[in-house]
Amino acid sequence: MADVMQEKNQFYYKTPELSHRYELILHLLEYSNHLILVAGEKDTGKSSLFSELKTPDESSLVLRSYTATAHTTENDILNALVTDLNASADTFDPWGVNIDDFHHWLGRCQSKQQVPALLIDDADLLADELVDFIFTELSEPKDEAVLHVCLFCEPSFLELARSKEVAESNARSLHIIEMPNFNEKQTAQYLKQRYPDDENGLSVFDEKTVKQIHRISHGMPGRINVLAEQYLNDPAKEVPGIETTTPPVAARDNLLKRNKSIFIVGFLTLLLSVAITYLLFRTEDATPPDKIKIDLPQSVVESTEETDNVKEPASISIPSAGPELVADVELDQAPEMELS
Repeated sequence: MADVMQEKNQFYYKTPELSHRYELILHLLEYSNHLILVAGEKDTGKSSLFSELKTPDESSLVLRSYTATAHTTENDILNALVTDLNASADTFDPWGVNIDDFHHWLGRCQSKQQVPALLIDDADLLADELVDFIFTELSEPKDEAVLHVCLFCEPSFLELARSKEVAESNARSLHIIEMPNFNEKQTAQYLKQRYPDDENGLSVFDEKTVKQIHRISHGMPGRINVLAEQYLNDPAKEVPGIETTTPPVAARDNLLKRNKSIFIVGFLTLLLSVAITYLLFRTEDATPPDKIKIDLPQSVVESTEETDNVKEPASISIPSAGPELVADVELDQAPEMELS
């Protein structure tokens, strides 16, 4: 479990919002019987806050922490509760812990005027029967001794927790605390604290890069860490996944998608205009002109005018020889042809 805790314990930056939630959790654990749920998406810093929670000075709290897995059993949770690494010879046997040992430990805490509290990280990984176990066996008061429980979970776990609360008549009310995200200023301060200025006193991340990291990460510390590491490992000093300008192809595609109907109407209108223009030209070419005016030389014009003034010659009719004229000629009167 120590290895898991070490892996979960990321760099912790306490904003005013986180400080408020930190103090609120400790206050509710000590003075309230509410079941506390700290909900947040992955990479919002739940595990870091979980690792930071410690028993404050002059407090009666006795905090026990456990990071859940998909293979967690009832014995694992009981063992995390009743086993005190700093205890003396009366330490419980970790291999033989059962529910009676838990009740005994709970009574011992009460006799010492201590407030026992259990913190479980990744509670959304617990099986349904373990959730029932926490809401019933562990959370129900035993001889006025109460175990205060705080579960760190993702938002999807809230619906299950509410259903358990409604199903169990003796279940305590839920107190839900949501994890906050960093704003842009807090992101810059977080990066500056995690990655101090270089030897020349220059910031590792310029203002433009900080804005890009905050915009993509949505102020979630885990995502900020990933983007910052990618930026530092990139020789071109560009955060992977951050595009300062929209690529021409992507911009063109987005423009076409947004104005698809406009482009289609415009294209069809253009085609219709071209077709109408073509038909008009074809019609004009097929219609012959009514008059053709040709400019002729002056001499030709005068000659034409004189020709127009000359009267046409009178027609002379020549009577044709009828067939009777041929019949009157006698053959013997024809001149004899001399044969040579």
